[in-house]
Amino acid sequence: MKNDVKIGILIGTVLVIGIVLIISLWPGQSVDQRHHDMFQEQEVDMPISIDKEQSPPKKTPPPNKTSAKNIETPPPATPPRIHTVTAGETLSSIAMKYYGTTSRTKIISDANRHVINDKNQIRPTMRLIIPYTE
Repeated sequence: MKNDVKIGILIGTVLVIGIVLIISLWPGQSVDQRHHDMFQEQEVDMPISIDKEQSPPKKTPPPNKTSAKNIETPPPATPPRIHTVTAGETLSSIAMKYYGTTSRTKIISDANRHVINDKNQIRPTMRLIIPYTE
């Protein structure tokens, strides 16, 4: 009976160590990068994706409470578009979808430096900010 308990503890310990090693050595992001991405996604409260046809929600500015005539209220901030990468997509295909040209991949990669380490290695489920351009 004592041997069964020892064998069970040994098998459980080996399984836990194996799972930890597999998770920490899995190809792709480092453990720190995955932790950073998970933590950052919890802070962001934005829609997962917005279609190209949808325009950002319009907000009406608050009424100007001052009596000065030359004080203008700034326009409301436009929330960024968020795109979730799917299998087979590249920065070029994403730029084509949102901007109509592949020459604007640098805009997307610059806005997502915290997520994209190498512009040639974007992966499905990555959430990218797609900036509005003039």
